[in-house]
Amino acid sequence: MKLKQSLTVVYLLLNIYVFYVGTLQGLLNYQAWTLIGATEFPQLHQDVSQRTLSLFLPFFLLSLPLNFVMIWLRHPAISRGLVILVALLNLAIFIVTITLVIPIQDQLDQHKSVALIEQLVWYHFYLRTLPGLVVLVAIAAMLYQIIGKVTAPSV
Repeated sequence: MKLKQSLTVVYLLLNIYVFYVGTLQGLLNYQAWTLIGATEFPQLHQDVSQRTLSLFLPFFLLSLPLNFVMIWLRHPAISRGLVILVALLNLAIFIVTITLVIPIQDQLDQHKSVALIEQLVWYHFYLRTLPGLVVLVAIAAMLYQIIGKVTAPSV
């Protein structure tokens, strides 16, 4: 049982951290990029990208397999359906990131494009942040399930 409890704590914290850092990155950095001059932009973008890779990517990549492992090794109070929902949404966010976001980021490494930045903002908000909010609500429901199970009076 200790393994399931430990995995559950790591799983919940990773999902919260990944949502927080990803959302912060998109909402703060992406929109501010339109204010940076064209000559300074590529260097700034590369610097921000490197920091993002170190502060976000390892945790996101760790959370992906853990999301699926948790289908079988979750805390007994957590419903399997919520874990599957979170796993599928995180997989969808990963696919959007690989197929749509990273190619734009690669182009922005070379030159500033307001049109690409606006496209990136749109993808980030509608295809990553909104599904991420559903993940966060599901995580809150899981916490509620655990708390309800722990604090439920015995009969």
